[in-house]
Amino acid sequence: MRAVALILLPLLLQGCVSWLQREPGPPTLASLQARPRTVQAEPVVAPPPGQVMAGYQVLLQQPAPPELTWEATRRLADLQLEQGEERLGDASAGNASAQDFASAIALYRRLLERDGAFAGRDRLLYQLARAEALAGRPARSQQALDQLVREHPNSPYLQEAQFRRGEWLFAQADYAGAEHAYAAAVAAGEASPFHQRSLFKLGWALFKQQHFEAALDAFTRLLDRRADALERFDSDALARGERELLQDTLRVVSLSFIQLGGAAGIDHYFRQNGGRGWLHRVYRSLGDLYLKQQRILDAAGAYLAFVRQHPSHPQAPGLQLLAIDNFTKHGFPSQALAAKQELAERYRLNGPAWRELDPSSRAELTPHLRRHLRDLAAHYHALVQQKGRVSKAQRDAWFELAVAWYRHYLARFPGEAESGAVNFLLAELLFERGAFN
Repeated sequence: MRAVALILLPLLLQGCVSWLQREPGPPTLASLQARPRTVQAEPVVAPPPGQVMAGYQVLLQQPAPPELTWEATRRLADLQLEQGEERLGDASAGNASAQDFASAIALYRRLLERDGAFAGRDRLLYQLARAEALAGRPARSQQALDQLVREHPNSPYLQEAQFRRGEWLFAQADYAGAEHAYAAAVAAGEASPFHQRSLFKLGWALFKQQHFEAALDAFTRLLDRRADALERFDSDALARGERELLQDTLRVVSLSFIQLGGAAGIDHYFRQNGGRGWLHRVYRSLGDLYLKQQRILDAAGAYLAFVRQHPSHPQAPGLQLLAIDNFTKHGFPSQALAAKQELAERYRLNGPAWRELDPSSRAELTPHLRRHLRDLAAHYHALVQQKGRVSKAQRDAWFELAVAWYRHYLARFPGEAESGAVNFLLAELLFERGAFN
């Protein structure tokens, strides 16, 4: 062990010793003719961690300057913490990890009890908090983090420390305290991965306090930062963890908007705070949540709310079709009929919404328009032909609608294979009504 200690000693004294070199003499003929010799350096094999720790323990038993003792103690504590983490969950190690954590904690506390003459106390507190948490003492870990943020407001560990504090406070249902900790972590900067995680949990802490608009402010900031990922939301290329974060964020955003009036709440919030390119995701998420709650009319209303405000958006036709499908599937025929009619009128050929729709969206929508136009015409044709006591005015109105939808279809899809059959149905209807002209 003493040999290992001697190996470690220079590492602790890096930068403290300089090597003296002789000034080179004038070149000689022999030196000019000599070939340089290449010396192959032997690879240095690092001793195992157990030997390294034993070496530090030997060093600590020897008289040494305070700074050397301090550094050796710190390194020994770090190694014991690292060893404890490696043993954690290893059944064959028994209780060894707990002993490692206890030893590391004792060493960190011993260093912190000194007068603070040495730099790096914030790191000691950070490591102590980690060790206490791994040892299963979260309250003591929290105390170390509290001390870190109180005494070292400019520490590079501050952001993570505030996030960890927020997690502890949130778990204790101290949502106001968690809010302040997460907000401090957010304010510490955007470069760290803890920034976006803190934004997410800040939103949740505010939501738990029923501060729904403030929660939405935090979630909106997060979604703004992940706008590129939202564009790839339906792609398999999006990493699982990122997809789950976005799904969870959109879900709690939807829960917040349910408290603020549903789709009308979305309309109001984004009128006040500006539109977003990912806004369709919010309406879709709200509709999907309503659907899971079996609130079919509210679900379709959320989908249609986006369509009515942004009819030329590439996602608008799909949301309208989703509303129609849910009306049909869940037994709302009159609402399905109205939504089909709204679709056909909104995307009328040469209408503003159709003209502004991108070519790929037009191509995707066209077969659905073809089908729904036929459905509309067939529906009113069937009403005209139904038996029973119906006023002449009502039957005439149905007739006019059936004719209008047949003609709409023929004007939109002239010369297609199905157009002949549609034209025949129109002629049959006109004949039945005696409209020979």
